[in-house]
Amino acid sequence: MRIVTYDNSALVAEAQCGLQAWLRYSQHRTTTKAKLAADAGTAFHLAAEAAFKGDPPQLALSKAMDYYNALDLVGAKDRLSSSNVQRVIAAWLSRHPIRDGFLWTIDANTNSWRGLFRVHPELTEVAFQLPLGVIPCPQGCQERAPEGSPECQLCKGELIIAIHITGRLDAIVTMDGRPWVLDHKTTGKWDAHWLAQFRASSQISTYSWAAQQHLGSEIAGALINAVSMNEMNTSGARCSKHKMPYADCASMPEHFKTQLIMAERTQEELELWHRDALALAERSLKRLANFPILNEHALRSIRAQGSFTGACDWC
Repeated sequence: MRIVTYDNSALVAEAQCGLQAWLRYSQHRTTTKAKLAADAGTAFHLAAEAAFKGDPPQLALSKAMDYYNALDLVGAKDRLSSSNVQRVIAAWLSRHPIRDGFLWTIDANTNSWRGLFRVHPELTEVAFQLPLGVIPCPQGCQERAPEGSPECQLCKGELIIAIHITGRLDAIVTMDGRPWVLDHKTTGKWDAHWLAQFRASSQISTYSWAAQQHLGSEIAGALINAVSMNEMNTSGARCSKHKMPYADCASMPEHFKTQLIMAERTQEELELWHRDALALAERSLKRLANFPILNEHALRSIRAQGSFTGACDWC
């Protein structure tokens, strides 16, 4: 039985637009802007991982910036510049120290420290590859070549394809005695729409389902550590609220946005996610069976639903 893996991003692309999914995940095409934003997010993840595993803030920041500065940063300016990414990560680390096993933060309303959740170093950056289900080869090998067809590029003569979901949990934490998945999210588009998207996000369902498989017990859902990666104001101009230069108060809650968002999941919701994820993966494989290589015929033939929904930048 041949194993084919999908992650949540590939399934989201499949749901949004067939052409986008095929170009990104079958033909491995990307854009420079998307890659830079993803790299900045990876740098933040590295810092958070190091802090959760016990590194002091300065060392956690150093690990993140060693990664980011080693990249090809041509075109990385403004919010994605090395200096701004460093300021953002440093600001988050200073606002979220880990003490006695708990992640703390400053309450913007009371200006006092409060514990958010317990961190478990051994449950930080948990990779997973889990079976979703099995399907017959979309090339029809079972009917066409029941003894197996080694030349089939999809099933490799195995006739049956096992679909696995892969990914990496940023962390599993404990809040109010219940386990939660923690997912770090950075953005340059901090607004109500971006903050609201996680409540029904398939990624949150993916991670919640995977965390349950890992722990062998039910979890409450996910906590999204939302972090703004907009360009921080480091000018010498005086802030009217704090009565000091913006460079000295840029990391304060009024200027630097972070928020912990709760997204609970019921068992019924996770069962529906599992059904839909398997169906999307099967649809993707059927398209790949029909269009294995990038050529003009494929580009003209594959449906570009994203041009109708507006959910795709590729169409």
